[in-house]
Amino acid sequence: MALILYLNKKNSAPPIDFRDCPAKTYLDSNGNVRQGRSVLNHCEIVGAVAAEIISRYPEEMRNALFVTGAPLVAAAHDIGKVSPYFVEKIRQACTPGFSSVAAQQGINPKLESQWGGHAGVSQVTAKALAAPKYVPEVLGQHHGFSPNVAIYRSDADVFGGKAWQEQREALVAELKKLLSNDWPKIESVPQARLLSGLTSVSDWIGSGPFFENPATPWEGNISRALDDAGFIPPTYQPGLSFQQVFGFVPHQAQQQLIDAVSSPGVYVLEAPMGMGKTEAALYVAYRMLDSGQASGIYFALPTQLTSNKIYERFSQFLSSTLAQDCRHRSLLLHGKAWLLDTEMGEEGRP
Repeated sequence: MALILYLNKKNSAPPIDFRDCPAKTYLDSNGNVRQGRSVLNHCEIVGAVAAEIISRYPEEMRNALFVTGAPLVAAAHDIGKVSPYFVEKIRQACTPGFSSVAAQQGINPKLESQWGGHAGVSQVTAKALAAPKYVPEVLGQHHGFSPNVAIYRSDADVFGGKAWQEQREALVAELKKLLSNDWPKIESVPQARLLSGLTSVSDWIGSGPFFENPATPWEGNISRALDDAGFIPPTYQPGLSFQQVFGFVPHQAQQQLIDAVSSPGVYVLEAPMGMGKTEAALYVAYRMLDSGQASGIYFALPTQLTSNKIYERFSQFLSSTLAQDCRHRSLLLHGKAWLLDTEMGEEGRP
């Protein structure tokens, strides 16, 4: 079996200053595809989104889950867009006359697939900068797959050579300054996976409609974009008793769990069917939420049928505990959930 690589000739065009490299396109009111946010601008937005997401977690969870410097990783996800192939990709995507970058002679953007596109360039660049363990892979995987970049160097001709690599390095230095962050030290695979999720979600939000037009200031839209995506800290009716939530006095087994739970942890309540284990679990979860020691509830069940039934009871529980002005609702997430909740749809939107 033969492996054939199609590589363009060495890019001879001079590098474009990282401040002028485009990251996005957008559609104007006349239907023209225009050059959008610059790479620097988009990366800074995504870093700010990541910082805002982290800030919305309870302090104890925030400190336990997220490594110092996490927003820089999210921001650096698109440093690979400072490359001749991606610049030409954006130029060709624009309606003629609506891009400000010069044509990259002899460049075929379709060949980006050989190294996983701009994400692969981000990974190789971070590795060349001696970013700590896991960080290059997090950048490379921000679109959900691992680019095959083992054979590539950061100064490879297909990435624009040494001159373009220097522009990517300058971009990283600028992001460190703007975000007042440095690369984080990631201690474990779970930490790396959490950071990957933060990076992907921040990129998704930071690429949304609040940030499309580069002529529109973005700073005031960070909170609005997160609110729109559902990252709103819920508010609860404070100090509710078990009876106020469920309408009856707790049974002995339920009271035992209530008395035992005073902080986050792993708890097991073993009791016969019909003893109210679900209500007991929901009530102690409410107490953790009400005290600010938790930020949400994930109720996992083995089948779609049991999930559907619990979903109804869980929604009733939320109606009893959430503040009247709280905009939250529960989400049922399984393969056929969209049939039961057409507003949410197959995407499971926030």
